[in-house]
Amino acid sequence: MNRTAVIQDIGAEPEKWLPDRDLYNQPTTRPGAKIPHAWLVGSDGTRMSTLDVTGKGLFTVVTGLARTAWKDAVRRLDIPFLRIVVTGSPEAQDLYCEWQRMREIEEAGALLVRPDGVVAWRNKEGMLDAEDAAEKLGRAICAVLDLPSLSAIPREKQTEPSKPSGTPLFA
Repeated sequence: MNRTAVIQDIGAEPEKWLPDRDLYNQPTTRPGAKIPHAWLVGSDGTRMSTLDVTGKGLFTVVTGLARTAWKDAVRRLDIPFLRIVVTGSPEAQDLYCEWQRMREIEEAGALLVRPDGVVAWRNKEGMLDAEDAAEKLGRAICAVLDLPSLSAIPREKQTEPSKPSGTPLFA
């Protein structure tokens, strides 16, 4: 696992490797690991991987439908290189329940994924308040980028990367 520019889980048990760790990939959302692959389906029926909806030059918050605090927090922070993916939404449906089985966070929890696809931080539990979520997410971004505060981030919008091409699931 990559341990640079990540915030480790506080009080987490050491990871238990089921098969031989040198021979097998063990999907995990622990900070420092590459976000695991799971198939999602877009609103147009196109199948896409969790690897395709994260990275691409932007930080991504991955959360579920259970609450809107993280979605509101991303909007509130208004950081040009930060986007959100809400699994279970029409744009990222988890029809095969693959993501649900491997996410290791609650439906209302959140992952912060770096542009290189590595999980930088996670909040396993959901947040009720968008302001608290924004504060927590802001602190995580500052820690990962080694910034004194979010005010050090220029607010110019970057262009959204192009949508990955895929095969329509329902053709």
